[in-house]
Amino acid sequence: MKKDGVKELACRWDVIVARARAMDWGDTSVSSLALQCDLPWLHSARGDEPLSHFLRYDGEALSGLRGFGRKKMGWLCDIVEHALGGLPAKSMQAAAPEPPTPADPHEALIEWGVPRDFPCALIRLPVRILNYCEEQGISDLGQLLDDWTSPDLKHRSKIGSKTLRGMQDFVDSLCAKDLETASTFLPLDPSGRLSLGRALAMVAADLTDWKRTLLRRRLVGRMTLARSAEEYGVSRERVRQIEAEFLDEVRLQLGYFLEEGASVMEARTRGEDWPRHLQLEDRGEDTELIIGALEAVFGETPEEIARIENERASIESRFEELVTHPDLWFGGVPLAGFLKARVTEELRQRFCERVFSSSELRIDFVEGRVLPAKTDLRHTVMAMLAGKKEPMPLSRLMKLLHRTGYHPSLSTGALVRQRQPWCRDFGFPQEMIRWEK
Repeated sequence: MKKDGVKELACRWDVIVARARAMDWGDTSVSSLALQCDLPWLHSARGDEPLSHFLRYDGEALSGLRGFGRKKMGWLCDIVEHALGGLPAKSMQAAAPEPPTPADPHEALIEWGVPRDFPCALIRLPVRILNYCEEQGISDLGQLLDDWTSPDLKHRSKIGSKTLRGMQDFVDSLCAKDLETASTFLPLDPSGRLSLGRALAMVAADLTDWKRTLLRRRLVGRMTLARSAEEYGVSRERVRQIEAEFLDEVRLQLGYFLEEGASVMEARTRGEDWPRHLQLEDRGEDTELIIGALEAVFGETPEEIARIENERASIESRFEELVTHPDLWFGGVPLAGFLKARVTEELRQRFCERVFSSSELRIDFVEGRVLPAKTDLRHTVMAMLAGKKEPMPLSRLMKLLHRTGYHPSLSTGALVRQRQPWCRDFGFPQEMIRWEK
């Protein structure tokens, strides 16, 4: 009965408000109006507020105000009705404007290019509204706006007045074509168009501070699960769950913005400045986190696996060029010059890592040159023969060996004596040397 009584009063208030909004009440407070009408009102802070403040609420919102039970609601209805009844009918008619034509929220969607079937799951709505949509089978924005005009949503008690006001703010921003406010709900860029970059920024912005820091260390700093769990005092499984939930949200956005996501990935495969395609605002840590998350998600795709393999093949090809470079054994190859001439800027860091970790090469950091790591006679001879299609005369080979500076006193007889053990123990390609003196 109590709920029914409040509902009846809410309906009564809706009727009163339709008439009362047409009047200019100025700063008249509820308590002073009650005094003028000789009607009771409890002494409270709510009585000092101007009546116009309460006229902004519909019945549902008024019934949800703190301190407004059936008694106070009933008195407020009595006071306003009495005040309206005490005014001349002529003045009432003169003051009442023509009822405005309600604005259509769909007009803003058409203007901004937002389709009616835009998924509710991608809108930043209150959790209770999203739960309501799931319960009612409402999947897209068009269905939600249609349902909003029905009484079912507004009078569901478990949704709550605060949540309803949040939803109303969203609808109002569409009716008023208020792009700034609507952009807090929909992933709209400054031009009013749906944007993958804006959608990802909204996902990152919803993170709590500690989750944002944890995910940055995982996805940007590449911190291990074990170290992350130890630092934050949680289990490794909890860290994995937080990361998985965030990456699922990123995949959800990519699943809707398929064309834009494919364009970004294609730019990344070509080695371009792919974050520029997202048109991310300069949001500092959030931008780095978004890029790290996309790196992780793109790393799972066949295209990314192919890109990595292409990069690896390119690096190995350039490394082979360096190992067989004609200047390598004759004073070394200037590393900076080789990088500039033969290695793309995107691959230079990884190429240098490959060179530094190689057992075949060494770096003279003073001269900035790459030199062979092993300079014993067999390795030097093998390097002289590498890549040759025709056998090399013994005399020519001896001149090259002396030019390297590694074997200045080597004689032809000493080299010939190495022929048999090299062939026996190392599979030496003796056919590549014309041994006649």
